[in-house]
Amino acid sequence: MATFIQNSVLNIVSDAIFNAKCEVASTGNNVTYKLVCLEIELSINQMTFENSTAKGMFYSFCTNELQKQMPELLPAKQYMDVNGNYTSNPKLWA
Repeated sequence: MATFIQNSVLNIVSDAIFNAKCEVASTGNNVTYKLVCLEIELSINQMTFENSTAKGMFYSFCTNELQKQMPELLPAKQYMDVNGNYTSNPKLWA
């Protein structure tokens, strides 16, 4: 990814996180993944892209960066263990 694109993605994600935190500050609610993604979409919709594929690719760069910056927003990955119970502990996954 080119440096310009990396910087753009970092700025958009950082701004989206900040905006989401500001929106929920007065309500006492927690920031959610969906809310931050909505903020990212609002920023991306103001940009011009060649086609929808390029727009989707840029959006995926942003969501990947969001996962790096705030992994706590994502639900823990859960898979089944050998007994058929769901667990987020990767050592127990079947």
